[in-house]
Amino acid sequence: MLHYPGSAAVLQSEQMVSQSNIIDQLSEIPGFELGYSLDRQVSQRFSLRGIDDDNRLIIMQDGIGKSTRLFSGFTSSFRTDMDILKRVEVVKGASSILHGSGAIGGVIAMQTKRVDDFLAPNRHFGAMLGGRIESNNMHSVRGAAYARGYENFPLEVLAYAKHADYGKIRRAKNDFTEPTDKFVYNDEQIDTAFFTTGLPFGDSHRMDFSWFMFREKTRTLWQPTGQNTWRAARIVLTLTTCNNTPNTQT
Repeated sequence: MLHYPGSAAVLQSEQMVSQSNIIDQLSEIPGFELGYSLDRQVSQRFSLRGIDDDNRLIIMQDGIGKSTRLFSGFTSSFRTDMDILKRVEVVKGASSILHGSGAIGGVIAMQTKRVDDFLAPNRHFGAMLGGRIESNNMHSVRGAAYARGYENFPLEVLAYAKHADYGKIRRAKNDFTEPTDKFVYNDEQIDTAFFTTGLPFGDSHRMDFSWFMFREKTRTLWQPTGQNTWRAARIVLTLTTCNNTPNTQT
């Protein structure tokens, strides 16, 4: 029997709706702390029980390790999209026995969705179109199409795409002294694409293939995130229209 000395927290897809990126969403988990530069996607800092070093934390998506570092202290929101995530598991504490020496501080494991997460059991195809607007100059649009074959050939196919824009950021009230400091310059464009296909065969076997693309174009303040301590406030409106899905939201 393996005894694990740490603790773990799990976020399911239905819990990941209140924020526009995974780092902000994970901040609701005790022990996961945000750094500075709130609302700039390219410069979100984070720590897990005080550890923020890529060499001491393992971050994975579908079992593939990834780094959050870019340059000059910048990060990039794990380079993923919450809309395609089915589950995120945060293991706090040393996990070297299971994941190697890089997991001294913990593990953040993200699992992407499959067709079954979009399509009701008795349906064979569907589509989704959604958007998100935040009061602090953020908006996005996303869409997906998915299909499942019939019993004699149950091939599953899912295609997803999203575009998000983050503009200049209005600082929180009473967080600045000069009127010229009311806004912080920022211009970020993020494109995400995800494709996956799977074929179940036999009683307990399955073959899967997936492709993921995350592209970010950014013009923002040139300074490490630790030098920025301003705050931002926002209001969120999310609209989603789905066809033939298990859970339809509007």
